[in-house]
Amino acid sequence: MDDYPVENWTPPEKFWDDPVARQIKWTPCSTELEKDPPRVFVEQSSSRLEFRAAGNALVTYGCGILCFFFLIFIPGLLFLGWFWINPAAALIEKVVFFGMGFVFVLLSYFAIPFFIRKFFYLRQPIYFDLNEGYFMTKDKESDRARRKRFRKAFKRANGVPQGPPTLETFGSHQGRTEQIHALQLLPHDRDTELNLVFASGNRINLLHHIGNSQLRLTAETLSEFLGVPLWDDSERGYWHFESQMDLEVMWHASKPPEFKDPASIGSWVWQPTKS
Repeated sequence: MDDYPVENWTPPEKFWDDPVARQIKWTPCSTELEKDPPRVFVEQSSSRLEFRAAGNALVTYGCGILCFFFLIFIPGLLFLGWFWINPAAALIEKVVFFGMGFVFVLLSYFAIPFFIRKFFYLRQPIYFDLNEGYFMTKDKESDRARRKRFRKAFKRANGVPQGPPTLETFGSHQGRTEQIHALQLLPHDRDTELNLVFASGNRINLLHHIGNSQLRLTAETLSEFLGVPLWDDSERGYWHFESQMDLEVMWHASKPPEFKDPASIGSWVWQPTKS
C-alpha cells in the first residue's frame, strides 16, 4: 500500500470495478511541506482551464524580494564597508558594523533566491489545454535537477537516460492530457488534496489546500472537463499521520529510530467518519 504502515483502513470498494483503482495508492500523495497557497480556478476557454496563484500570494513574495534587497542586503553592504565609509570610527564600532553587515548579507543570500523562486514558481499557472493536448502542473523540481538525479541513479544500472523522465517515472509533472486516467480526492486532518492518476498506477499531486468543499467543486469541474472519473474518498473519513518522532518517545526509546525504516517514523491511520 505505501512505504509507511497503514492502519484502520478498508478499500473504497465503490471504485474497485476499475483495475487501476486497485493498483494505485490511497494514502496521501503530498506532504505538509508541499502545501501551496490557494490557487484561483480560471476557465480561459472551453478547451483550457488554469489554476493561477492568488494575487495576495504574489504580492507577499514580491514584497519579500524588495524588503530583503533594500532593507537587509543594501544596509548589509554598507555595514561591511564601514571601515572605508567612516575611517575615523572606533575599532569596536567598525567590528560591530562589519559583523552586522556579514549577518545581513548572509541572510539575504539565502532569503532573496528563495523569494524569487517562489514568486516565479507561483506565476507559472497550472493548466490543462485540450487543443494542445498537454497539461502542466506544479513542478517541485527543475528538469535540470531531475535529469541530474536520474542520471546518477541510471549510472548505477550502467545506463544514462537521454532526457527528463516521462510520466511513467515517479516525479514527472507534465505530459499529455490523454494519459490522465482519473482524479483522486483524499482528505487529511484539516486539508484536502487533489491528485492526478495515470493508467500506469503513478500519481502526482495537483492541489493541496485547506478545506474540502471548494476543492471538491473544482475537482468535479476538472473531471467533467477532462472526461475522466473523480474518485472521491472524502465521504468515508480522513487520513491522519501518527508520528513516532515525538521527543519524549525518542528520549525513552531503547535505541534511536532507524530513519531508513518508515515504520519507525510513523504510520498513516484512517479515521472513519462517524455515522
